Amino acid sequence: MASSAIESIMTPKVVSVEPDTPILEVVGRMHAQRFSCIVVCVENLPVGIVSERDVVAIAASPLSTAQTGMTAGDFMSAPVTTIETTATVDDAIEKIQQARIRHLPVVDARGQLVGLVTQTDIVRAYRTHMEAIVAERTAQLAEANKELEALSREDGLLGIGNRRAMEESLAQFYELAIRYGRPYSIVLCDVDYFKPYNDRYGHPAGDQILKRLTRQIEQTVRGVDQLYRYGGEELLLILPETQLSGGAITAHRICIAIHELAIPHEDSCHGVVTISCGLAGLPGASGVRSWLDLVKCADQALYRAKREGRNRVSVDE
Repeated sequence: MASSAIESIMTPKVVSVEPDTPILEVVGRMHAQRFSCIVVCVENLPVGIVSERDVVAIAASPLSTAQTGMTAGDFMSAPVTTIETTATVDDAIEKIQQARIRHLPVVDARGQLVGLVTQTDIVRAYRTHMEAIVAERTAQLAEANKELEALSREDGLLGIGNRRAMEESLAQFYELAIRYGRPYSIVLCDVDYFKPYNDRYGHPAGDQILKRLTRQIEQTVRGVDQLYRYGGEELLLILPETQLSGGAITAHRICIAIHELAIPHEDSCHGVVTISCGLAGLPGASGVRSWLDLVKCADQALYRAKREGRNRVSVDE
């Protein structure tokens, strides 16, 4: 609130009277228009205030006294504390607290009355300010929670979906396949001879290989295809709206793309880093009662690809 100008909360239309205005007229105007105060001015220069407290004092006086021609100047609180239009809301709060007042006339550089700030205005401004802060903090918290939620579903090394995110997606695709007959395929990819690679080149080099292979696969598949880290050096790819025949084409394309990277691997019979793929999908897989069963089918196909020499694709049948 420190940067908010006092003009942002003041009431610009201020009722003022001259000091010689009959007090009964002042009280009548306050009552009729429900004013909490009336500023007393001489040539528009504030010299005092008649407030609700003063009205109470008038009401407590004998009736005959109030009818003897007493004026606003007789009952006003003076001298009056004012604040300039160049001040801030925080300045107004400080003045109201120090002077223990409820009404603060606002004046221009010449001292002319241009507005009024009340304790109610301050409270309202403070409440609005706090509501804005709460709304902003709530939005920030929601965004932070959203980012944390995203991070909780992302593999820290590869920047793709982790096991949790994978399982949620597999459950959704399985539900769609069973309920609406929507086809999809999954490809389980495993880096060939990855342990010997780590043993020879070191685990940091192995991490870099996984990152490079992940990027290569992402560039090879469609934008709608979803890649996840299944565990260790294994990646799982979900191919929406894809029959087994289409999945096989994609899996073969991935194997070729990885082989063409020509990353040296002295402990591989292929001389370079390669991957093997196991493919399964719905419709096509038999005896599948859950997404876990479908992953098992892809895993069995992957082991078959390993047994048959690696750097190839095996399709669940």
